[in-house]
Amino acid sequence: MKKCKITKRYLAINLTCSEDIEGFLRTLGVNYKKRSDSYIIEPWDLICFLDLITKSGWSIELRVNTDFKTDIFSDKKVELRNYQKNILKRVKQNNFRAIIILPTGAGKTILALKIMQILGAKTLVVVPTIDLLYQWKSKMVNVMGVNEANIGLFGGGKKELKQITITTYQSAINPDNLNRFMDFFGLVIFDEVHRIGYRYIEIAKRLIAPFRIGLSATLEDKEKRAMLSRYIGKVIQEYETDQLILSGYLADYELKLIKVSLSKTERKRYLAWVKKYANYLEMEGLKKVKGKISKILMKKAETDPEAREALKAIRNARDLAFFPKSKIEAIEKILMQHKKDKVIIFTRHKRVAGIISYLFCIPLITGETPSNLRKEFLRLFRENKLSKLVAAEALDEGIDIPGASVGIIVSGRASNRQYVQRIGRLLRPKGGKKAIIYELVTEGTIEEKVSRVRKQVNLNNI
Repeated sequence: MKKCKITKRYLAINLTCSEDIEGFLRTLGVNYKKRSDSYIIEPWDLICFLDLITKSGWSIELRVNTDFKTDIFSDKKVELRNYQKNILKRVKQNNFRAIIILPTGAGKTILALKIMQILGAKTLVVVPTIDLLYQWKSKMVNVMGVNEANIGLFGGGKKELKQITITTYQSAINPDNLNRFMDFFGLVIFDEVHRIGYRYIEIAKRLIAPFRIGLSATLEDKEKRAMLSRYIGKVIQEYETDQLILSGYLADYELKLIKVSLSKTERKRYLAWVKKYANYLEMEGLKKVKGKISKILMKKAETDPEAREALKAIRNARDLAFFPKSKIEAIEKILMQHKKDKVIIFTRHKRVAGIISYLFCIPLITGETPSNLRKEFLRLFRENKLSKLVAAEALDEGIDIPGASVGIIVSGRASNRQYVQRIGRLLRPKGGKKAIIYELVTEGTIEEKVSRVRKQVNLNNI
């Protein structure tokens, strides 16, 4: 008689079986552990494995929970737009294992809530920030009508395991938390799924959840796509920004490049720093080196004072290029033009954001802004009691900021995803009003190259 016993083990599934099926297990690539005389299955693979052994007629003693049903969802209807319905149809065809790529503001969260309602399964939602814990909770209560008592938060000092649990990636990756989550949830939703790298993919591996949904506005990395497709589901990307604008679902937008110049004094300092850096590269034969020269320099700087000076010089040059005095004047002109509009100012550096906040008396949000103050600023902005915000890489993804119609990109990284997210923050329906995005770039400096790199992205993927 073919028998096997499946039990929960710390971060894995334990399988003990009769000798006559051991050879078959090895052909499947199931790992054997001599110490425990058992086979080990990664939790994400358990449901497929159960299906296989059930069809093979084995007798199974299952000591792992696979009943994920819950009755906490109300009958409140979650309305979908036509394009969301089309995506939902494809998600169903993929057995609710999919990565949904949609422009920011196009309703990925609403679609995920609809999927939760359809499946009626205990659900884990994994998010990148504390702010998103509360944003998701609010949507579940207000859009789906879920009783607040049935929603648990894991993160920010809270540890509430409930029928619906919202957690941060940082909390979810904790081994003890993962062990608690392993066979509790039937559906897992990964918000901002592009955040998952080789560390956070362990969350997907260590959950049994048969249903898996990833959400993102952009997922360009082919290697990452392949990894996420394996452990979460097929990538579904059907709709582009222009299509949704023409259909009236997103606001139209206009990109305005504003070139600013260094003053004579600034130019002189900038060129001196660049020359010092270039001379060092020439001296060390690094000019033609392929790859990231900065990594080589940082290694050399550990023992070479001249390398340290070269690094300092190029950093000074970058700082000056990203924020010369002329950018302050440009910001002032734009703010004067848009006195009555809701404006978000994006910067790469906290120091720059702090200066802008001080000079123009605009509330500042960074990663270090206390949670309660950050929430208050965003609440006032949503309620039109604040019309301007400045952020240092703190509002690039996830947070809903409805009504913002003007964005000013003062400086940013050479990152397509970040550029996409920043623009997408503004693309919300506003009664036909066109969103405007200003990008400030310093002429004749390395910032022009950074600007070109980050714009090497089809804006239809915003």
